[in-house]
Amino acid sequence: MPTIKTQIVFPEALLEELDRTVQKRERSEFVVQAVQEKLKKVRLQQALENVAGIWKNHPDLQTDAQVRKYLKRLRGSDTRRQRKLRKAWHG
Repeated sequence: MPTIKTQIVFPEALLEELDRTVQKRERSEFVVQAVQEKLKKVRLQQALENVAGIWKNHPDLQTDAQVRKYLKRLRGSDTRRQRKLRKAWHG
């Protein structure tokens, strides 16, 4: 991936801590990884916000008990499917 040089302004104390913690030649990689991790968290939070309440009007999923039952049924079907696939592969 091509790289681009940029200027970032840090609070002085944070930059001093970064310099104490990370060697100078590793600082860019450290900051890039930190930004990647933060962006991953932001994208996950946005995805969760986008789907929040998606099932709220589903008539069979109005209570916690109904949701647990639904999830148990889904997970059970996955388990049964996996058993069938293993059996097909292994005879």
